[in-house]
Amino acid sequence: QTQQQSKYDLLVAVDDHNYNEFDAVVKFDDYYCTGYLAIAQTPASIEFLSHWEKELQANPQLNQPLFNSLLRSKEIPKVR
Repeated sequence: QTQQQSKYDLLVAVDDHNYNEFDAVVKFDDYYCTGYLAIAQTPASIEFLSHWEKELQANPQLNQPLFNSLLRSKEIPKVR
């Protein structure tokens, strides 16, 4: 029996549409909530979570801002 490939790496609820970060210099179309995540076991999601964990070790109180920042980072692979 073969396992079906997931269409998505992460399923995340939107916390705020048209989010402005702190000084309104950084604007996001959507700001995602980290309260509940559905994560498929894919190479992209595993790498993303590894980066998020590393960032959280340095800034443990900033899980949601770090998550959103990493989603938009050009330095890590894109998750679907």
